[in-house]
Amino acid sequence: MKLRLRTKLLFATQFAITLIFGTFIFYNGLKLEQQARENAYTITQDHTKRYALLCKNYLDKDMGFTKSLANSLETLQTFNPEIRDTIYGKMMLKMLQNNPKYISVWNTIELRFIDDNWKLDHGRKSLVTLRTDETIEIAEIFKDMEGDNPASAYYGMKNTWEPAIMEPYVDPDVGDFLITSLTTPVIINNQFAGLGGIDLPLLVIQDFIDQMEQYVPGETAMVLSGTGVIIGHTDKSLIGDTLKMNYQQRDKITAKIQKGETFIRAYSSNDIDYYNVIEPFLIDGTKTPWAFSLTIPLNTILADARAENRKILWLGILGIALFFIVIWIIASRIVNPLTSAQKSFQELAQGIVSDDQKLTIKTRDELQELGESANNLINGLQNTVAFAQEIERGNFEVDYQLLGSNDQLGQALLRMRDGLAELKKKDAERQNEDEKRNWASKGLVKFGDLLRKPAESIQEQMLELITELVSYSSANQGGIYLVNDENENDTYIELVASIAYTEEKIETKRIEIGEGLVGTCIKEQETVSLSDLPTDYLTINSGLGQHKPASLIIIPLKTNMETIGAMELASLKEFEPYQINFFQELGTSIATAVSTIKLNIQTSKLLEKTQEQAEAMQAQEEELRQNMEEMLATQEESSRRIEELESQLKAALSKK
Repeated sequence: MKLRLRTKLLFATQFAITLIFGTFIFYNGLKLEQQARENAYTITQDHTKRYALLCKNYLDKDMGFTKSLANSLETLQTFNPEIRDTIYGKMMLKMLQNNPKYISVWNTIELRFIDDNWKLDHGRKSLVTLRTDETIEIAEIFKDMEGDNPASAYYGMKNTWEPAIMEPYVDPDVGDFLITSLTTPVIINNQFAGLGGIDLPLLVIQDFIDQMEQYVPGETAMVLSGTGVIIGHTDKSLIGDTLKMNYQQRDKITAKIQKGETFIRAYSSNDIDYYNVIEPFLIDGTKTPWAFSLTIPLNTILADARAENRKILWLGILGIALFFIVIWIIASRIVNPLTSAQKSFQELAQGIVSDDQKLTIKTRDELQELGESANNLINGLQNTVAFAQEIERGNFEVDYQLLGSNDQLGQALLRMRDGLAELKKKDAERQNEDEKRNWASKGLVKFGDLLRKPAESIQEQMLELITELVSYSSANQGGIYLVNDENENDTYIELVASIAYTEEKIETKRIEIGEGLVGTCIKEQETVSLSDLPTDYLTINSGLGQHKPASLIIIPLKTNMETIGAMELASLKEFEPYQINFFQELGTSIATAVSTIKLNIQTSKLLEKTQEQAEAMQAQEEELRQNMEEMLATQEESSRRIEELESQLKAALSKK
């Protein structure tokens, strides 16, 4: 009978503890790995979309230049050929000089739109500015004089009338790297008249990939063309190749890219699990998507979660083994039936823990010690259950009283609590970082759309922009300053748009370059960020009075070659680093937009001046024609009088 009771006690207790801890460890192990996997999927998709958007924005800027070329060519089409080529050549030369990354800037126009004597629907003239080594060459080329080539890219764009980005190619005369051409059609009188375009080396895409921050070791990033050609890759040796996989899979991916649909797949290679996301993007106005691809090794991400699972598992096994030893010792010392303890231990074996199970044994021997140990066990299990319940509710601040310095179970529970608390903290930090990235990405898209929207003037567009930006960034004041270089001998800075500035600051119409904070920012081409402002520099008015800003930031508006102004923002709160990075990226977009507007204004002024000169020449020609008509009339009158005199003289001579 003793052997039967001891055996029942041993196995019942051990089974209950093993079941509780095993279930808990197994559930938490699955939960940790599942959460780590889901986080990896979400972050990979977010990273892929973000980098695809950055690639699109990068190429959209270049496509904007081709639109300016096409629009200018439409405007200059009616000009004298010599004047037109001179103006357009200077404009393309300046564009190539201001953009060192371009290989060439060019245009091509059908001859029938510039030569009244050319009546054929083929034949075109190209004006090309080409960068060679350290010099820039300008060439004039006539093409398709005998007829269009149906197999050429130009013939395809002539029929589609759409902006296009060409498939990557290699020009041996330029180098052994991939190149693409961005083009915009020239439409005159609702007819296709030619193209404006740039040749862009795709080394800039590889530079973009090289500068990416790796989310996990071993991740692979690449940019694909619409036909699956690798333009940029973490492994540079693969640039120019197509996707290395079976034809069906590759065709499926390229079909997804061409439809503009996101492609997601999970696969294994060499016993390593990978997760791949391919996000297509369309360059402004084109219909041939490219795509950004990001592949991460899941084994690397899940390694920490699996290591933690193994640690918890071993701790659980150790705890269960410890309980097994304790119960074995206790059971070995039982020599008499434990009638009074039978009910309590049966309930414990079923996982029921309450104060009613505590034993009152005063035998002053091993049984009393057994009763006290049983009571301590019940207290410990109650604390464990209470602790686990608090953890289940998400309370990771709950304390757990260890049973002693060697309480391995309690220590394991505390480590589990700390691990879950750290996991929750990291998840909150990740969500916070995601919100910051989303804020910046949405802001760049929002203000990029605003900058592309037509406006009556630079001042109107900048006022709308700074008003929206102050609201979007929760700032209190803001202003945009631009360099006025209309007079080369008198260049200065002027405030073109502001929000919530004082009248005294608005009335300061002129600032010298290098003067004050704004002038210094433009001169040094560096961001100015201050938290301790001069007392008289700026104040913010509110319903509670005037306040000194807690933070001031001045961002230089820089293009690749020069600084064209500055953007100033003031706030009663400190600007965070991610906001400053956003302002700096936006500053580049503003500078590019303003430079484009200025270039258009200069082009319009040149057009007006040329038109005035043409009208003056026409007036001179009209005056010369009138003078010639008067001289001819005078000559005819003189001839008539001479004939009359000759007639009179002959009559007089005949009478004699």
